[in-house]
Amino acid sequence: MDSAGAKMLSRRIEQHSHWRQAGSVLDGRLPASDPDRESLVSLGCGIRVYAHQVTRDGDRLRLCKRLVDDIWETGTIPEAEVERWGDVMSERVTIERAMSDHFTSLDAIRDVDVQSVGG
Repeated sequence: MDSAGAKMLSRRIEQHSHWRQAGSVLDGRLPASDPDRESLVSLGCGIRVYAHQVTRDGDRLRLCKRLVDDIWETGTIPEAEVERWGDVMSERVTIERAMSDHFTSLDAIRDVDVQSVGG
């Protein structure tokens, strides 16, 4: 295996270990691996941030999951807030507290038409 392959494998193991922090994953209430893992772009302490999405109104959002009471709670963060707090992938910052004021549960935005535009 070359160094690029080793880095990719290491990153996948890190992502999987991060997902398994949730007790709901360990006890089978959530899948053993993140169903959205292909669009995962960064992770931090208790949060997973995914690729950009655009609403019908042109607003840019990021799908994210926060670890709340041992369950990965899915919601969105406005793209402006992701940019405000820096490149979470390269800086590996803890953004849970910084983003919590801007996190919107998907239950609150079920009527928003969202389409993925990639990372």
